[in-house]
Amino acid sequence: MKYTIDYNTGITEEFVGTLAGAKAKADENVNYTQQSIKIIDENDTVVATRKWWGVEYDESNENMYEEDPISYGNFGYYTSWIEY
Repeated sequence: MKYTIDYNTGITEEFVGTLAGAKAKADENVNYTQQSIKIIDENDTVVATRKWWGVEYDESNENMYEEDPISYGNFGYYTSWIEY
């Protein structure tokens, strides 16, 4: 399947393969943009998102728990992938 990775910066990237592969590719190329990342399928449907939160990730806060966040210190973090 073909996916489009949208970094919400005006730049998108095409990926052919599995959704897991598209998420891994997005994680390899993630940058500090303060924008959520979306993966869109061939039908223009958003199938996964890494949301951006502009607060420091605190793993000791059980309300903030994420399985695999991408943290940028006190500038903010990306959540774990959310699949739809």
